[in-house]
Amino acid sequence: MKNNSYLVLFYGPNGAGKTTIARTLATKYNGLHVQIDIFSTMHRGKFWHTRKNNKDKMALVLAVLDAALLKTSYCRFFVDGVLIYRFMFRQIDDWCRNNKVQFIPIYLTGKLKDLDYRVQQRKKLQQDWNKKLPIIYKNFNYKSAIRINSSSQSAEQIVKMIISLIKRKGGN
Repeated sequence: MKNNSYLVLFYGPNGAGKTTIARTLATKYNGLHVQIDIFSTMHRGKFWHTRKNNKDKMALVLAVLDAALLKTSYCRFFVDGVLIYRFMFRQIDDWCRNNKVQFIPIYLTGKLKDLDYRVQQRKKLQQDWNKKLPIIYKNFNYKSAIRINSSSQSAEQIVKMIISLIKRKGGN
Protein backbone atom coordinates (compact mmCIF):
# COMPACT_ATOMS: atom_id res chain seq x y z
CA MET A 1 0.00 0.00 0.00
CA LYS A 2 1.13 3.52 -0.77
CA ASN A 3 0.51 6.28 1.78
CA ASN A 4 -2.78 8.15 1.47
CA SER A 5 -4.18 5.75 -1.11
CA TYR A 6 -7.86 6.16 -1.85
CA LEU A 7 -10.44 5.36 -4.48
CA VAL A 8 -13.39 7.66 -5.06
CA LEU A 9 -16.27 5.95 -6.86
CA PHE A 10 -18.80 8.24 -8.56
CA TYR A 11 -22.05 6.67 -9.65
CA GLY A 12 -25.46 7.96 -10.68
CA PRO A 13 -27.50 8.91 -13.74
CA ASN A 14 -26.27 10.17 -17.10
CA GLY A 15 -25.53 13.90 -17.12
CA ALA A 16 -24.84 14.24 -13.38
CA GLY A 17 -21.21 15.22 -14.00
CA LYS A 18 -19.50 12.02 -12.81
CA THR A 19 -16.88 11.90 -15.57
CA THR A 20 -16.25 15.65 -15.49
CA ILE A 21 -15.68 15.63 -11.71
CA ALA A 22 -13.61 12.41 -11.74
CA ARG A 23 -11.40 13.67 -14.60
CA THR A 24 -10.92 17.05 -12.87
CA LEU A 25 -9.94 15.43 -9.56
CA ALA A 26 -7.61 12.93 -11.27
CA THR A 27 -5.85 15.80 -13.02
CA LYS A 28 -5.61 17.89 -9.83
CA TYR A 29 -4.28 15.00 -7.70
CA ASN A 30 -2.21 13.23 -10.38
CA GLY A 31 -4.55 10.28 -9.99
CA LEU A 32 -5.89 7.66 -12.33
CA HIS A 33 -9.34 8.15 -13.85
CA VAL A 34 -11.14 4.93 -14.79
CA GLN A 35 -14.47 5.14 -16.56
CA ILE A 36 -16.22 1.80 -15.97
CA ASP A 37 -18.70 2.18 -18.80
CA ILE A 38 -15.90 2.39 -21.36
CA PHE A 39 -15.41 -1.35 -20.88
CA SER A 40 -18.94 -2.17 -22.10
CA THR A 41 -19.10 -4.59 -25.00
CA MET A 42 -20.36 -3.24 -28.29
CA HIS A 43 -22.46 -5.54 -30.40
CA ARG A 44 -23.81 -4.29 -33.73
CA GLY A 45 -23.42 -0.69 -32.60
CA LYS A 46 -25.38 -1.14 -29.35
CA PHE A 47 -24.18 -1.47 -25.79
CA TRP A 48 -25.24 -4.65 -24.05
CA HIS A 49 -25.76 -4.36 -20.31
CA THR A 50 -25.95 -7.98 -19.27
CA ARG A 51 -24.84 -9.59 -16.03
CA LYS A 52 -22.03 -11.46 -17.84
CA ASN A 53 -20.90 -8.29 -19.58
CA ASN A 54 -20.83 -6.50 -16.20
CA LYS A 55 -18.71 -9.30 -14.69
CA ASP A 56 -16.28 -9.05 -17.62
CA LYS A 57 -16.29 -5.27 -17.30
CA MET A 58 -15.44 -5.47 -13.59
CA ALA A 59 -12.65 -7.97 -14.25
CA LEU A 60 -11.10 -5.44 -16.65
CA VAL A 61 -11.57 -2.52 -14.23
CA LEU A 62 -9.98 -4.45 -11.36
CA ALA A 63 -7.09 -5.54 -13.62
CA VAL A 64 -6.46 -1.88 -14.54
CA LEU A 65 -6.54 -0.88 -10.85
CA ASP A 66 -4.20 -3.76 -9.91
CA ALA A 67 -1.72 -2.86 -12.64
CA ALA A 68 -1.84 0.83 -11.71
CA LEU A 69 -1.29 0.12 -8.01
CA LEU A 70 1.53 -2.37 -8.55
CA LYS A 71 3.33 -1.01 -11.61
CA THR A 72 2.92 2.79 -11.42
CA SER A 73 3.16 5.58 -8.88
CA TYR A 74 -0.63 6.06 -8.79
CA CYS A 75 -2.21 5.92 -5.35
CA ARG A 76 -5.34 7.99 -6.02
CA PHE A 77 -8.09 6.51 -8.15
CA PHE A 78 -11.20 8.25 -9.46
CA VAL A 79 -13.68 5.78 -10.90
CA ASP A 80 -17.04 6.59 -12.45
CA GLY A 81 -19.91 4.71 -14.02
CA VAL A 82 -23.63 4.88 -14.64
CA LEU A 83 -24.66 1.30 -13.99
CA ILE A 84 -22.93 0.24 -10.78
CA TYR A 85 -24.68 -2.86 -9.48
CA ARG A 86 -24.34 -4.15 -5.92
CA PHE A 87 -21.88 -6.92 -6.88
CA MET A 88 -19.69 -4.34 -8.68
CA PHE A 89 -19.79 -2.03 -5.68
CA ARG A 90 -18.87 -4.96 -3.44
CA GLN A 91 -15.95 -5.96 -5.70
CA ILE A 92 -14.53 -2.42 -5.66
CA ASP A 93 -14.99 -2.25 -1.88
CA ASP A 94 -13.23 -5.64 -1.50
CA TRP A 95 -10.40 -4.55 -3.81
CA CYS A 96 -9.90 -1.43 -1.70
CA ARG A 97 -9.92 -3.40 1.54
CA ASN A 98 -7.48 -6.04 0.19
CA ASN A 99 -5.09 -3.34 -1.03
CA LYS A 100 -5.50 -1.06 2.00
CA VAL A 101 -6.96 1.70 -0.16
CA GLN A 102 -9.59 3.94 1.41
CA PHE A 103 -12.96 3.64 -0.39
CA ILE A 104 -15.09 6.80 -0.81
CA PRO A 105 -18.37 6.17 -2.69
CA ILE A 106 -20.27 9.22 -3.97
CA TYR A 107 -23.71 9.14 -5.57
CA LEU A 108 -23.86 12.14 -7.89
CA THR A 109 -27.33 13.11 -9.03
CA GLY A 110 -29.45 16.04 -10.11
CA LYS A 111 -32.93 17.10 -11.13
CA LEU A 112 -34.29 14.86 -13.89
CA LYS A 113 -34.98 17.88 -16.11
CA ASP A 114 -31.37 19.07 -15.77
CA LEU A 115 -29.93 15.60 -16.32
CA ASP A 116 -31.95 15.02 -19.47
CA TYR A 117 -30.98 18.47 -20.76
CA ARG A 118 -27.27 17.72 -20.23
CA VAL A 119 -27.60 14.37 -21.98
CA GLN A 120 -29.44 16.03 -24.88
CA GLN A 121 -26.67 18.62 -25.15
CA ARG A 122 -24.03 15.90 -25.50
CA LYS A 123 -25.94 13.31 -27.53
CA LYS A 124 -29.17 11.39 -27.34
CA LEU A 125 -27.47 8.82 -25.11
CA GLN A 126 -29.56 6.37 -23.07
CA GLN A 127 -31.64 9.11 -21.45
CA ASP A 128 -34.27 6.53 -20.52
CA TRP A 129 -31.80 5.17 -17.92
CA ASN A 130 -32.13 8.42 -15.99
CA LYS A 131 -35.75 7.54 -15.26
CA LYS A 132 -34.90 3.95 -14.23
CA LEU A 133 -31.77 4.59 -12.14
CA PRO A 134 -33.51 6.13 -9.09
CA ILE A 135 -35.54 2.90 -8.84
CA ILE A 136 -32.42 0.73 -9.25
CA TYR A 137 -30.55 2.68 -6.55
CA LYS A 138 -33.54 3.13 -4.21
CA ASN A 139 -32.82 -0.08 -2.27
CA PHE A 140 -29.12 -0.24 -3.16
CA ASN A 141 -27.80 0.65 0.31
CA TYR A 142 -24.85 -1.78 0.30
CA LYS A 143 -22.61 0.82 1.87
CA SER A 144 -23.62 4.36 2.62
CA ALA A 145 -22.49 6.84 -0.01
CA ILE A 146 -22.37 10.59 0.09
CA ARG A 147 -25.19 11.99 -2.03
CA ILE A 148 -24.44 15.15 -4.00
CA ASN A 149 -26.98 16.98 -6.16
CA SER A 150 -25.17 18.48 -9.15
CA SER A 151 -28.13 20.58 -10.38
CA SER A 152 -27.67 23.33 -7.85
CA GLN A 153 -23.86 23.59 -8.05
CA SER A 154 -21.14 24.18 -10.60
CA ALA A 155 -18.50 21.56 -11.32
CA GLU A 156 -15.96 23.75 -9.51
CA GLN A 157 -18.13 23.86 -6.36
CA ILE A 158 -18.58 20.07 -6.43
CA VAL A 159 -14.83 19.54 -6.89
CA LYS A 160 -14.10 21.82 -3.88
CA MET A 161 -16.68 19.95 -1.79
CA ILE A 162 -15.18 16.57 -2.70
CA ILE A 163 -11.62 17.80 -2.04
CA SER A 164 -12.62 18.86 1.49
CA LEU A 165 -14.38 15.52 1.97
CA ILE A 166 -11.25 13.60 0.90
CA LYS A 167 -9.13 15.68 3.29
CA ARG A 168 -11.57 15.02 6.16
CA LYS A 169 -11.34 11.29 5.42
CA GLY A 170 -7.56 11.42 5.68
CA GLY A 171 -6.45 11.72 2.05
CA ASN A 172 -4.17 14.44 0.73
